[in-house]
Amino acid sequence: MSAWTWTVVKAKHIPNDILIKLCDYIIENRTSVWYYKEGIVDFDDTLSKWLKMHQDDYDYFVKDCGVPPEHMTKEYLTDELIKRIDDIKLYVDDIKLVKEGKLTLDECFRKYKAWKKLGTPSCYYIKNTVWVGLPYEIFRLREYSDMGVEDGLQTVDDLIDYLKNENKQSQLRWFENGNTREGMFPEFEQRLREYYGQFGDHNFSVHFG
Repeated sequence: MSAWTWTVVKAKHIPNDILIKLCDYIIENRTSVWYYKEGIVDFDDTLSKWLKMHQDDYDYFVKDCGVPPEHMTKEYLTDELIKRIDDIKLYVDDIKLVKEGKLTLDECFRKYKAWKKLGTPSCYYIKNTVWVGLPYEIFRLREYSDMGVEDGLQTVDDLIDYLKNENKQSQLRWFENGNTREGMFPEFEQRLREYYGQFGDHNFSVHFG
């Protein structure tokens, strides 16, 4: 069973050290898209591959993905590629401003309505609040739950009490900083209080699956 631990935090309550790592993660993710590699500028070659991909897989895009045939012309596809590249550049530039402290992550994600787009990190807009999924874990509980962001575990005590359940010990792993220990124990509990305590109760949500 390969269930994950999902930690989602209000954008306004992400500490600066985690924010910097998150910005680096976003920049690396967005600048490694095959049709846009930061520092590599060969639009004609990229366009040729882009057009060939759509030509070779025409039926897939039109019949399976529902792309209108009029959006499969050379002119439309060229404009679409240019727009995608420009969008990445603008977004990455703003993420760099977030990293420099000149723009908040909350402001940036609201500007781009990040919760409406597929991609990483995951983003949610709930009751006028921006929540961000952290793209890494410090522990894993290998179980599936019916929880989601809105009804996940949102206080440190609730999280620890949940993980202390006797039936969960064989499925619980702490693997941070070289630790690969099983079950709940004092050092692990202290780390959970430290890690999730930095966000503040009700500023994070944890679920499993």
